[in-house]
Amino acid sequence: VSGDSDNKEEEQPQSPTHLGPEIGSDDDTWTKLDLVFKVGTIGLELISSKPTKPVGDLAASSLSKFSLNETHVKLRMVSDGSLESELLVQSFTITDTRTHEKNKFRKIMSLINTDVKQQFMASVSISGGKERNLIALLTIDSPRIILALDYLFAVQHFVNAGLTPDEPLIILDEDESSAGEEDVASMSTSTDVAGAQQPETKSTEDASAMSVSFRVNIVDAQIILIANPAITNSEAIVLGSKQILVSQQHVTAVQVDKLGMFLCRMDKFDTTQLRILDDFSVQTSVDMRSENKQSQLMSIMVEIEPLVLRLSLRDILLAMQIVNKASAMSANDDRELAKEGPSKIDQLKAPSNRPKSGRAPSSAQKPRANTIATKKSHVTAAPKAPTEPQGSAMLKREEMKVNLQGIRVVLIGDLHELPMLDWSVKNFA
Repeated sequence: VSGDSDNKEEEQPQSPTHLGPEIGSDDDTWTKLDLVFKVGTIGLELISSKPTKPVGDLAASSLSKFSLNETHVKLRMVSDGSLESELLVQSFTITDTRTHEKNKFRKIMSLINTDVKQQFMASVSISGGKERNLIALLTIDSPRIILALDYLFAVQHFVNAGLTPDEPLIILDEDESSAGEEDVASMSTSTDVAGAQQPETKSTEDASAMSVSFRVNIVDAQIILIANPAITNSEAIVLGSKQILVSQQHVTAVQVDKLGMFLCRMDKFDTTQLRILDDFSVQTSVDMRSENKQSQLMSIMVEIEPLVLRLSLRDILLAMQIVNKASAMSANDDRELAKEGPSKIDQLKAPSNRPKSGRAPSSAQKPRANTIATKKSHVTAAPKAPTEPQGSAMLKREEMKVNLQGIRVVLIGDLHELPMLDWSVKNFA
């Protein structure tokens, strides 16, 4: 009886995992790190200039500025492995700083509601214990993004020019090519060994895996596409939404509330709004689960409120104007890249002073060739890792259901601005 009582005393229940937004307190744990970081402004400026010439005037070469204003970071780590962090940003701004372009709308990204104290709020919590859980939350409040096509293509050209790798043309001699073949053979052998070790790595990852849940909430967002950014009274197409919510916790869900589109003039933004697409909501859910070891099911559900689309000739012409301008700018960028390509290759090519067969084979090189041949045969004869027996086939089922509560399309005449055609479809699935 005493032995059973001792075993019961030794078996102590494991402390529950804390899943709350804040890390729970325990007498056996202590805070390892408590960090608070505050900074007024974090800025980044893009400088664009010709690669063969010095920058010179920084203001004239400036392309864009990015800034995080009033950033606060908090971090807390506990001895049991749990972690809690928080990021607060008052505003995130993007400014077009090009001096040679006549862009009247320099604030590419700004804050719509100036009464908002924190535009970006993010938090990450990781629970301790054996069953680790990660919860990430992100909230973006009242962002406004103005899309000017010339600015977008300038930034795209800057990024593409910086990420393009230089590939010089290298001519290998006969001995160097044989050494390269030896390297390829050794790489293939190491790949086989790494492939044989993959199951152990996967099992280790499965043992230390943690469940991840996140939620992204975007409130009062607007995207403005300007037809002509050089004038203040330019027409623009505005796409706005009251709330966009993306979450994942066992099921991935996307919810968009009051998504709409309208046409307006930038100098009279509030009084010249003409509705193109009335506000509607969309709800989407994606559920991926395993029914058993050999069966997996993916279910997609989409629910769309009635769509009311009003189109006029002016709206169609404006959309075509923006599309044609974008395609013309894209074609110009492609032609510039095509011109720069041969010049870069010519710069990378260097005339070789030694002939291909200029080096006479010496007695020290012949044993090297024999050694390479020996290594190749040894690599070829290396035993391969035993292949695992193939398991049974995995049965995957996919189903999708879309429910649209109705569509209505109204075509408006250009002269009298009255409806010419009213076409509607009732709800269908």
